[in-house]
Amino acid sequence: MKKNHTCVPLRVLRRITQEYPNAWEQMDFFHNLRNKKPDMIWPDWCWVPMAAAVTIVQNSNEQTGRNISYPQETEDVQAVDALAPWRHSKQIYRIDPDLEKELTEDLSVSDTIPTEVLKRLPYHCVYIETNAVTCYGERIDGFFAHLEYDVDTQDSELRFLPITKHAEVLQGVSLHIDRPTIRDAFVRFREVAAMRAKELSGIDISSVIPKQSLQEFETICRNLLPMVVYLCADETDLLVAKPAEKTQKAEQKTDRPQAVTPVRDRYAEIQTWHVGYRIGPAIRKYYENQKGAASFGEHTGSHTPKRPHIRRAHWHHFWAGTGNSRHLIVKWISPIFVNVGRETDLPATIHPVR
Repeated sequence: MKKNHTCVPLRVLRRITQEYPNAWEQMDFFHNLRNKKPDMIWPDWCWVPMAAAVTIVQNSNEQTGRNISYPQETEDVQAVDALAPWRHSKQIYRIDPDLEKELTEDLSVSDTIPTEVLKRLPYHCVYIETNAVTCYGERIDGFFAHLEYDVDTQDSELRFLPITKHAEVLQGVSLHIDRPTIRDAFVRFREVAAMRAKELSGIDISSVIPKQSLQEFETICRNLLPMVVYLCADETDLLVAKPAEKTQKAEQKTDRPQAVTPVRDRYAEIQTWHVGYRIGPAIRKYYENQKGAASFGEHTGSHTPKRPHIRRAHWHHFWAGTGNSRHLIVKWISPIFVNVGRETDLPATIHPVR
């Protein structure tokens, strides 16, 4: 795991802290107002609506006389919005390169999954380290993922904030998830993009949203989404690589409590996870053996087994339970060799039973 000065999300956090030293106290203040006022009602899966970050960043720049461009201010807002919840848990998920490749091989494979699954992020905000993902033509170190809720419109969004290897914040993108399925969410994505383009008609868009096109926004969403879906799915393949220090009590997925110890924004507070620690090596083994599988000859006869082949990775989802206990089950099925020996099975995992 990258330490201190080389840990990219921590470097971003420290830079934003220097530029907006009061941001975290103010964001926590807004977070604690949830459900205490009529205009402060939002779901518990959202740390605090982005409107709070907009107010904090704009007020800070006005008070300090800091003159920055609109695109830079927008990126600062997005960084404050993502970092405010992330600094309370400091969870980094390092995805296996072969699992990443498999998840992003077919970007439409998750289209039928209900968007409900996206509200299951294990923490209010996570940072996912990537291997070969590019945004706006630049290889990124990773991205923040968190959920947004607009109190005025009641719109729900999954927000992505890409970060370069030099700890630079790139323009964030979002996917509206108040639609039944991920396919519907992308339809809504294009509708919202068209509306915003119409609002900006007659304006030099390059001065407002530089370097990107609407198609580029969607491509970025498509590339990053599968890794988030994987973290939200059931039976994910995770292994703690670096536990956080014992005094740091990170928020839990169930009740999301307040942080009870002071947040000092130190490297020791970070907890890192290997994502795909079993599946990654198995995928590599599958494809190493692909030539061997293809070399098997055809057989004849009424009970001829099928030629050995690979069944592509895919998502499987279904609803379980009834009434109030009804819930969505989502699983990612890794590539499987069919009619090949047991040597291609996943490595065994021992689960102690207490």
